[in-house]
This record gives sequence, C-alpha cells and structure tokens, in this order.
Amino acid sequence: MAEKAIRYKTLSIRRTADGFCFMSHSKSDRPDIRFIEKEGNSVSEAEFAGILKESGFIPADFARVLFIPSEKNYTLVPSSLFIESEATSLLKFAQPKTPTGASVMHYPAPQMGAEIIYSLDGRTKDAVSAVIPDVRFIPHISPMLQYLMTIAKGGTVVWINIEEGVADIMVADDGKLLLADSRKHVSSYDTLYAVMGAIKSFQLQKSEILLSGDTEDISQNLTRMAGRVTSILKTPTELPVDLRIILQ
Repeated sequence: MAEKAIRYKTLSIRRTADGFCFMSHSKSDRPDIRFIEKEGNSVSEAEFAGILKESGFIPADFARVLFIPSEKNYTLVPSSLFIESEATSLLKFAQPKTPTGASVMHYPAPQMGAEIIYSLDGRTKDAVSAVIPDVRFIPHISPMLQYLMTIAKGGTVVWINIEEGVADIMVADDGKLLLADSRKHVSSYDTLYAVMGAIKSFQLQKSEILLSGDTEDISQNLTRMAGRVTSILKTPTELPVDLRIILQ
C-alpha cells in the first residue's frame, strides 16, 4: 500500500521572488503546501540543502520532483524546427535581454507541437541539481499552457496571468495555441490593449477571458472595456487547485 501511494506522489518546488513554495500532491491526497522565505535571485548548494531540510520534505519519498523557476524568460519553437544545439541562440534572438550566465534549457510541449526554450539562474540550477539529482525542471509557462489547451477546445480563450510585475498573455482557439508571451506589466490598460491587439490580429469573434494572479485592476478595467471586447470573465478560483497553488 505504501509503495502505491509513493508512486503517485509528486513534490513541486516553485521559486518565487521571496522564497520557495513546496507542494506535495497526489491523486488521492490534499496538497501539502509549505513556504520557506529566501530573498535574492540565486542560491548556493548549501543554502538550498538547508531550505529543503527546513521544508521537511524528503525527495526520496516521492516518485518525481519538479522544480519551477521564477524566471519568465522563454520562447516557443515548432518541434519540427527545434535544434538543441541552437537553443541558446534561438532564445537570445527572441529574448535579447536573456541574462549572461543563465542556464538555457528546453521542455517539450507536444500538445502544441512545440518546444519551450527558457532560461533560469545558473547557480540555482546547479544547486538544485546537486541536492536532488533526478529533479525535473519545468518552465513556469508549461502548466498554464497545458491547462489552456484543455479548456480552449471548441472555443477561444485569452488568459492573462500577472505576477511580480510581469504579464503572461496566452491565446488559444479551438485547441490551437495562437500566442504565448510574457511582457512587463506597466499598467492594466497597457496589458489590456495588448490583449485587444491580439484579439484583433487573430480576428477572434468571441473570446473568453481568464484572469489569474494580481489582476484586480485588470478585472475592473476589463468591465469598463466590455463594450469593446466580447468576453466572459472567469475567476482564478475556477482553476484546478494545483494550478492555483503554482500561480500563487
């Protein structure tokens, strides 16, 4: 019985601006969430080992361990065009401000026929890998895109996620990804006009708007602009619990 429980358990570790969020979850148990404060952009191996010990979780108890970095620096490349040896060049072409010394990685997105190329702090990546050798790194955008593809079948969904001053804007129509972009969130109007521009560019007739993160001002201004965009507003509470936790 114990082996069966462990087989389905996953430990997700998400790096945030002010610490690490640990979440243990399985198909049958409620998520166990623990947060450890740690400021700064990177951690050493010793620091991360201490943080993991403080969390109380033991990686060996889990079937898999996922690490989601805080960086929102990524680009999507069609799988047919992806060449691993050119990943760094492709990312720097799409994201010229990719930090020097960052580790460039890639993650498959088969539902979209694409590869996500992203970067994370090299020191943190080395520290996490040393402490948890079989850890699996996942770009922050991947869980959102996976969920987006499941709810955009037969319709159009525009998802706006805002956290730590960055807006993720994703658009999917009838199960096909049209846009995935991260941009600096200057103001609600600036972000909403970018969304409206995408809706107009793709000639979308009716869009369902999904909001998550720090979107209170977006929600208020979206209501005021409802006459210009046909939309149905969804609240973050309608997201799956695991995804809500990831976005916190």
